[in-house]
Amino acid sequence: MTQVQPWYSIRQRDGKVYHDNSQCPIGSAIDTKYRKAGHRCRVRCSTCARLAAALENPERLARLTPL
Repeated sequence: MTQVQPWYSIRQRDGKVYHDNSQCPIGSAIDTKYRKAGHRCRVRCSTCARLAAALENPERLARLTPL
């Protein structure tokens, strides 16, 4: 996981969340022309949160990593 500066999408269809993980497939799918830096009082993307939590707990990371 690479924790990066948070960003969010200006498009409504992308939801009212921010991303802060370069491995997040949802955040990575947002075209750069729609990205804005910061979090703008939005909640953290659940996928970004899951990725961060997995790194804090190696046993959980092992369960999430396919063999």
